[in-house]
Amino acid sequence: MGSPMQHNDRKEEFSCAYVRAVAAAAGFAADRPPGLDRDSVDLNVRSIGPGGLPGSPQIDIQVKSSSDIAAGDHIPFDLPRKNFDDIRLEEVMVPGFLIVIVLRPMDEWVDVTELEALTKFGAIGYWMSLRGQSARPNTATIRLHVPRRQIFDVTGLDALMRMNTRG
Repeated sequence: MGSPMQHNDRKEEFSCAYVRAVAAAAGFAADRPPGLDRDSVDLNVRSIGPGGLPGSPQIDIQVKSSSDIAAGDHIPFDLPRKNFDDIRLEEVMVPGFLIVIVLRPMDEWVDVTELEALTKFGAIGYWMSLRGQSARPNTATIRLHVPRRQIFDVTGLDALMRMNTRG
């Protein structure tokens, strides 16, 4: 048996799997972009095939995770400055979005039972656009307040894709 993945690697893989599952359920493709991640893009989501959205929209996604499930209308999240600066750019062909996945404890991520054959996520995602936000003072992280009403689910992803149609 190989060595186990580090905890942060597991969170990243699980969070990307969450985004891929939502994209598949919504009828979109979600893939890692080729090459090295130099521009804060973990996944690219695009409309594919006949019957897809007009203009074949695409969005880039930076996926982060948190275990903070504090009460209120927003989830506080400290985003590394580099990611903030990359995602907020307006002069890009493909718009970028931040997806924050709030994770339950790792042993609750997936539960599969023989009787129910049921897979459940121990997570929920929220999206936020940073496009056009002003530069911030020179700090290592930028404190964001991700709106809880912007749930990253099939409906939320469909809305993001429709906002970016070119047809």
